[in-house]
Amino acid sequence: LIVALSYFWLPGYAKKQLEERLSELLQRPVSVAAIEIKPHTLELIVQDFRIGNKNDEPEKREALFYFAKLHIDISIESVARLAPVITAFSIVEPKLHLVREAEDRFNISDLLEKFGQPSEDSDEQTGPAQFSVSNIMIQGGHFGFDDQHMKADHQISDINLGIPIVATIDSALTNWIEPHFSAKINGSPLKLDGKLRPFTDNQEATLTLKLSEFDLMELNHYVPFPKGMQLRSGFFDSDWLITFKQARDQAPDITLTGSSGL
Repeated sequence: LIVALSYFWLPGYAKKQLEERLSELLQRPVSVAAIEIKPHTLELIVQDFRIGNKNDEPEKREALFYFAKLHIDISIESVARLAPVITAFSIVEPKLHLVREAEDRFNISDLLEKFGQPSEDSDEQTGPAQFSVSNIMIQGGHFGFDDQHMKADHQISDINLGIPIVATIDSALTNWIEPHFSAKINGSPLKLDGKLRPFTDNQEATLTLKLSEFDLMELNHYVPFPKGMQLRSGFFDSDWLITFKQARDQAPDITLTGSSGL
């Protein structure tokens, strides 16, 4: 009976509750195409999640936030540890669209004011939340920033992120972890590759950063030049390597090498 309810009744009920409660909380239309729950494998799948803008019009396609698919795989180890242990977390084609309507007003300003208020129990001393999330993946993400105040439009496209593990639970993992990130900032490719060992006494990490042909004219609206000077054109390239080492009870050793071109 429990399995039958989980497969046939719970997804529809969860979909309805999610749409209604989030729409009321955010004061924006929220829709979900489908929710799939697999109790035998402890998996959750959410399809076509969309948060519209305030006073959204039905024919307006641009959403405040959207993703095509969310997949979460929970480990049975969560029961033993009494803390969430997620073995896989992936989100496909997430899209966030921010609009700067005035100098100090955005299309999410009301949400920032609402959720920026301190909670009543914020003064209570509590330890860090215990959790473990492995195999974090973001595929085909997109961030759009429509700066109507400065009459500029910025796009970060082709966002791909991979993080092997993020955890506060004590772990015996001593192997190297290799996160990576890539995207295009207004068409200029950016790539970050890391390598770190966070769960050993001697912590080590390296980070490579490569940015190619970044057009400085995209920042011309935000960086004031002295009177009589004007930026006509400019590009920036970088290829950096950052290394970090820290032994127990010792100060960190950070080294930056590489080259930049302007």
